[in-house]
Amino acid sequence: MRQEVLNRIDLMKPLSQGDKDKLYAQVERAKGFRKIAVIPFSKSGTTPSPAQIEALVKHLKEPDMEKLIADPTVLLVMVGFADKQGEESKNLEVSRARAESVLKALKQRMDVVNVMHSVGMGGQNLFDQTNLEKNRLVEVWAAQP
Repeated sequence: MRQEVLNRIDLMKPLSQGDKDKLYAQVERAKGFRKIAVIPFSKSGTTPSPAQIEALVKHLKEPDMEKLIADPTVLLVMVGFADKQGEESKNLEVSRARAESVLKALKQRMDVVNVMHSVGMGGQNLFDQTNLEKNRLVEVWAAQP
C-alpha cells in the first residue's frame, strides 16, 4: 500500500520535487495506509450516484471500517482521477470535482470527525492503458499517522 501511495505522489503534476520529497517523508513515517473504497464515474460525471454514496456509507459502517475511522487521528483522502482524453486542465478540474463531491457527500451523510482532504490527479492511465473508463474514479484512502 505504501508503494501505491508513493506512485500517486509521483503523478501529482502541480507539486514541485521539493514538495513531493516532503510528502514522501510523511508517507515513510506513517503507520499505515489503506484503500477503503473505489467509486467509478461516467465519462463526464463529477457526482456519485445516490446508490454509490449509500454503498460507501454502508461500507464505512461495517465493524472494521467503523473501528478504523473511530480513531480521530486517521486522515481520509479522496483521490480523484480522470481519463487522458481531452485537455489536461479540464481533466484536472474533473478529477478535483469528483474527489470533492465524494468528500461533501461523506460529510453530509456521516458524522465523521476525521480530517478529510480531496485531491485531483487529472488525466491518468494509472489503472488501464486501453480501457479509459477504468481511469475515471475516486479512491478513498485512510492514512494512519
